[in-house]
Amino acid sequence: MFTGIIQNLGTIVRTARRGERYRLEIRFDRKPACMRLGESIAVNGCCLTATEPTADTIGFDLLNETLQRTNLGTASAVNLERALAA
Repeated sequence: MFTGIIQNLGTIVRTARRGERYRLEIRFDRKPACMRLGESIAVNGCCLTATEPTADTIGFDLLNETLQRTNLGTASAVNLERALAA
């Protein structure tokens, strides 16, 4: 569940095809504390699962369907929101 409050801004640094999937990499304006593998992040309102968090970026695996139905394939800046704690 998300609050709808944007907590961070990010910049898409790479979208690369990996077989039938795409890897989307986003750099944070300011790194949130304790980003974990498998965490749910709303990226421009689209709920994605973190598959490759690093020190300054986070990676997501997407299907072509996600790129076609959102603006993630064409956007350069994105709004980021972490999920609420259970």
